[in-house]
Amino acid sequence: MDKYDVLVIGAGHAGCEAALACARLGHSVLLSTINLDKVAHLPCNPSIGGPGKSQLVREIDILGGEMAENADKAAIQYRILNSKKGAAAQALRAQEDLWRYSELMRMTLDSQKNLSLIEGKVISLQKFGYAFSAEFQNGLRVTSKKVIVATGTFLRGKIFIGDFSQEAGRYGEQPSNGLYYSLKKFGIDFLRLKTGTTPRADISSINTDLCEEQPSESPIFKFTHGDYSYPKKTVSCFLTRTTKNAHSIIKKNIHRSPLFGGKISGIGPRYCPSIEDKIIKFPNKDSHLVFVEPEGFRSKEAYLQGLSTSLPEEVQMEFLSKIPGFENIRIFKPGYAVEYDSVNSRDLLLTLEHSRVKGLYFAGQVNGSSGYEEAASQGIIAGINASLSLKNLPPLILNRSESMIGVLIDDLCRKGTKEPYRLFPSSSEFMLYTRQDNADERLASLSKKIGLISDNKFEFYISKKQWLKKSFHFIKNKRISLNSKNKSVYEFLKTPEITLSTLGIDFKDNVPDEFLFSLETSIKYEGYIKKQAINRKLISQISNKPIPSDIKYSEVPGLSMEAASKLENIKPAFFSEIHDTLGISFFDILVLHKYIEKKNIRL
Repeated sequence: MDKYDVLVIGAGHAGCEAALACARLGHSVLLSTINLDKVAHLPCNPSIGGPGKSQLVREIDILGGEMAENADKAAIQYRILNSKKGAAAQALRAQEDLWRYSELMRMTLDSQKNLSLIEGKVISLQKFGYAFSAEFQNGLRVTSKKVIVATGTFLRGKIFIGDFSQEAGRYGEQPSNGLYYSLKKFGIDFLRLKTGTTPRADISSINTDLCEEQPSESPIFKFTHGDYSYPKKTVSCFLTRTTKNAHSIIKKNIHRSPLFGGKISGIGPRYCPSIEDKIIKFPNKDSHLVFVEPEGFRSKEAYLQGLSTSLPEEVQMEFLSKIPGFENIRIFKPGYAVEYDSVNSRDLLLTLEHSRVKGLYFAGQVNGSSGYEEAASQGIIAGINASLSLKNLPPLILNRSESMIGVLIDDLCRKGTKEPYRLFPSSSEFMLYTRQDNADERLASLSKKIGLISDNKFEFYISKKQWLKKSFHFIKNKRISLNSKNKSVYEFLKTPEITLSTLGIDFKDNVPDEFLFSLETSIKYEGYIKKQAINRKLISQISNKPIPSDIKYSEVPGLSMEAASKLENIKPAFFSEIHDTLGISFFDILVLHKYIEKKNIRL
């Protein structure tokens, strides 16, 4: 029987990051997957990043993870989303070569010291004292001190296309039912969720002349800190819209959708609904956006973002043909829905270890989250904490004020979720600080203590930190107005009179635009960030303050209707009792505290 320090079950984005983190911290790791050809697969849209998600990827990079470097190496297009909004809302998004991304991650795993890969399905998991024993379908047995479950949608997974249904974690891949029943024997609670994907089309059959082209852009930074090289070859995505004719076909056949026919009991994602959902819930909308996203240089497949569906294949073909540019479309694979079990994330500690089964960790979509970036974030935290536990060291728990990963895990573990969870910039009460451009500022020193950040990235961070500090004081001393009609800080520092020697820092090359962007942003947001720091301190101070029993929450000015309703139901006696309640935000707590303070003054 083979022995390992850590067994990671599932080689999706969560499993890969978890396994790499444990191995890089010196532990023997076995990473198992049902299909070695689908390591770090991108089964939904072939992209990395986006609002809220780009922050996660940049944080993963600083924590020593692989997703950022992999995404940059496999990128075939970059775009900055929300570019007309403030820095806190802006997001880097990269279109990925799907096959290249998986290939690169497989190469990284294969070359990693202390890490072994195996193709096989775990059918049984048992615990003996402080160790686990796993049995594979081929008869192999292994023991490990820690287990990280990162099975995505494979626990009792089932796919649906019209009247057709089949047990599967993904299209054509077996589910992991044996592992599910083993986990049930541990007393682990599950909930049923649902997600879906779109048809995959032959891009050569699409008339892109009838669509709006979206070419690649050149952002001022990439996911990998300190890397400013860009792909020489890029691709364009294309934008079109659904039509009334397409909608009428979907409405006519809505009874054939398993979502509306009662075949699917799992709760689907609110922020990524199927096209059936959109048309029923928004009957007055004549059209919905559809993005044609190529899946790579070597593939003719395109992902049709915005058209997730589980209608019968012939209905999919019929309504697709009514969309501009899709008149002669050919489909490689139909869209489908997948129903699966996820653990009750409120049963997890903030380390992602299960509260009732010591040594057992969960990461990724199995925790009720959605998205590759959310999965990878949980994977690296689960891996780090499994490693720290093996070394008898204190765990890594990122708080909400310092990282978006902290927001993600805090939301899942403290508040829980009843639908596939998605992270947004606004999920953070401190979004002005937890931006994509300052992930190194927030986490580099912490990562250095753990021992995962590379020397090059840490040296890059130190150089950037020194330059920003001196530049910040230089600008402040000069009292340059950001509101002046002449120049912004960014433009000012680009002028010839401001040389590197003026700022007292020696760089071999010109100062990267990323530095200038961070400098201007930090100056613009300085007052707001200081105010947020005061509010953070206030929240911790009022935790044990009592709340009057006779308060009428519906009468509290500025309190959201959802928060007022929740508070009326739970009737908390102290502020500490409402922090973990879903639907009550940081700002609701501040509004309530301010109201009570004023009320006491009047009394």
